[in-house]
Amino acid sequence: MERLSWFGLLYNNIPLVLVIYVGSEVLFGIIPPEIFMLWSLETGHIGPYFLSIGMLAIISYTAGYFNFSIGSLLKEKLNLEKAKNKYVQKYNALFMKFGAYLVIVASISPLPFSAIALMAGAGGMSRMKYTFYSLLRILRYFAYAYILWLVEG
Repeated sequence: MERLSWFGLLYNNIPLVLVIYVGSEVLFGIIPPEIFMLWSLETGHIGPYFLSIGMLAIISYTAGYFNFSIGSLLKEKLNLEKAKNKYVQKYNALFMKFGAYLVIVASISPLPFSAIALMAGAGGMSRMKYTFYSLLRILRYFAYAYILWLVEG
């Protein structure tokens, strides 16, 4: 319970922990999700461990989808495809070529998933393609949670 001394009263304040988690996931994953996985493992406040991991994974996936949608709106508003800026043109072309790989890597690694989701939307990735590739995010959560469970258990 060394983490309890780090987090103090926050550790047992379930609504506050969940608000911080959602905020972190929407704001580009400022806090690593493994911290919340460990919190769930140690406290059991939001139910059985792997059920709570499913909930955390769905929140993360939804935050990514939300950012993808914001990116899509930005693309329409800013009309990025017609931008004259050579850097915008260069990186938009690169994203169109390699964007799916970036979404896959961000889904399964510590890269900032929500930031990549925003880029995917702004880069014009199809909603169907993004939705499919980003499902790997849920797999990542269960794989990491299982490893934490083995290490901590």
